[in-house]
Amino acid sequence: MMRRPKIDLVWLLFSVAAALSALIGAFLPLWKLELIAPQYPKGLFIVAHGYAMSGDIKEINSLNHYVGLSPLKPEEIIELQLFPFSVVAIVFVLLVGGVVFRGRMRIASMLVAASMPFFMLADLQYQLYVFGHEVNSDAPLDIVPFTPHVLGKTQVMNFHSVARPALGLWMFVLAALLVSVGPQCWRWLKKTWNNTGKVASATVIAVAVLATVGFVAAVPPTASHALSPPTLTTKFISDAISKAATGGTVHIPSGTYEGILSIDKPINLVGDGLPVIDGLGLGDVITINADDVSITGFAIRGTSREVTTESAGIRIFGDRATIDSNQISDALYGVVASESSDHTITKNSISSVLDLSPERRGHTIYLHYSSGNTIDGNTLTDAKDGVYLQFSDRNSIRNNTATRVRYATHLMFSNSNLIADNIFRDNVSGGVLMFSRDVHFIGNEIAYNASSAAGYGLMFKEVDDIEVTKNLIHHNRVALAMEGAPFTPSASVEVKDNLIGYNKVAVALFTTTNVLFAGNTFVGNRDHVNAVAGSIEFKNKWSDSGRGNYWDDYRGYDADKNGVGDIKYAYRGIFDSLAEKKPILHAYDFTLARVALDMAASWFPIYRPVPRVTDEFPLMQRTMFLVEKSERANHTYDILILLMLVMFPSLLFMVSARSARKKWKAC
Repeated sequence: MMRRPKIDLVWLLFSVAAALSALIGAFLPLWKLELIAPQYPKGLFIVAHGYAMSGDIKEINSLNHYVGLSPLKPEEIIELQLFPFSVVAIVFVLLVGGVVFRGRMRIASMLVAASMPFFMLADLQYQLYVFGHEVNSDAPLDIVPFTPHVLGKTQVMNFHSVARPALGLWMFVLAALLVSVGPQCWRWLKKTWNNTGKVASATVIAVAVLATVGFVAAVPPTASHALSPPTLTTKFISDAISKAATGGTVHIPSGTYEGILSIDKPINLVGDGLPVIDGLGLGDVITINADDVSITGFAIRGTSREVTTESAGIRIFGDRATIDSNQISDALYGVVASESSDHTITKNSISSVLDLSPERRGHTIYLHYSSGNTIDGNTLTDAKDGVYLQFSDRNSIRNNTATRVRYATHLMFSNSNLIADNIFRDNVSGGVLMFSRDVHFIGNEIAYNASSAAGYGLMFKEVDDIEVTKNLIHHNRVALAMEGAPFTPSASVEVKDNLIGYNKVAVALFTTTNVLFAGNTFVGNRDHVNAVAGSIEFKNKWSDSGRGNYWDDYRGYDADKNGVGDIKYAYRGIFDSLAEKKPILHAYDFTLARVALDMAASWFPIYRPVPRVTDEFPLMQRTMFLVEKSERANHTYDILILLMLVMFPSLLFMVSARSARKKWKAC
């Protein structure tokens, strides 16, 4: 009769301890990455568990967009989905191996326990390599492909990072050590104790102390202490400029340069690795006093915060300056050009001082008596105005994005300007144009400017010769507000081929308007046309050369199939007419009560005021489309209103009938 092999209790004990260590490690963070840069002094963090990633992933993805790196998408990482199954397999092998494995078979437990930290770090290093080498060349900022280190330090542009293992990974390492050397160490210590007693105790204490010291030494210090780049002064840059030839190129290495900088001769200043110029709150960070100066690839911050000084990240007095691919932050004003012309301001990211309230911040780009400039591809956020022009003519403002500002564009006494292909979202107002002429708004998206303080897509006051063409103007409180448009009788204001949709009010007009509307798509607005003051039905024109506008509430027909309705479209504005007589009714503006009143008036035409809009040639098809969830959402809203109007009388009838029935039975 064969005898069962005796269980090795020491091996079993250490196998169970290893399995428990691996199981605990599975629920703890395995790896941490800390990023620090001048604009993020508190750092950005990514924490990786085996099954998920957390931290500042959204913010890091927005930064990756600027330099062309792919966004982090934890939900698409297959390793995170396989991790729980791997942990179960490791725990199973360790527990079964503690009972079954003998001799050389125990190597299987050792290899399985060591596989998790090894393969995790190896796979993570591979993923980081792919991440750092798949760079989009069309990104606003160019970087050289690089390899982030899975452990230790990495520097990219002005970002410094520290990657280090977290407690969970150390628990997996401990599991591997427990089954690899645990039983041998136990037996050696037991044998030593039996032979020498106190000597063994001293040995154990010494080993524990050395292990603790080694662990502390192995863990890198935090990035805020270990990775602060060397601090220099702007004198280094000034000296480099003075030594360079006029019109030459000066490359500035990565680092933080403190102080203010004045440039007094033509030069091309190029930052390698996005060096930081910190003005330390002393005033303007960079002042350009010469013509033909170029500044490319810097992080510029730290102007004075005194509102009366209007300090700027870059202030330009010379002509033909080029400001390209810079990050300007914590600057009261971003780029200011005064009494100079023909500048090129492109691909910059500019924001004001976030600690100040919005009304105390400055403009991201401010042109004062500055003409002939090109402002292209900039990202403008968190400031007073995005682009503010004052007495500045012949400027091209294209392909910019302005969000979270007061006015995305603001023109005062500025003529012959082009504003095209921009995105103005989530501001107090998209564009404010006053006392200017010959301005063209073409192909912009002006949306979600819904502030109750203003909330205008575009607001014009006393302007002449204005063109508004092919814009998407949607989800604003008021899409277009106009007064004194045109201001001069011989001038014109034309609004053609735009989508004006999903606004509370599409067009709000004063009596001082004489605007031509043609080819526009009016869809999903609570009110198409609102009279702000006085009569608006006679001067404004709603068609041009037999072509009117598309109205989503038009109920006409097109018998001759020419795309134009055979009966005219009339918009009466029932509520507006009543509110003129009883101003207290304005308390119901933008409510279902107003919608219900206008709808009821259209169904039961007892009260018919003079039409505010008469479109002789209404279009049967839209001229522009807005393909996004908003259209479906708006249709859902319309359906809900219709259901309410239909169901409420039905419900009232059912309740009344039931009550009458009870009374009849009681009788």
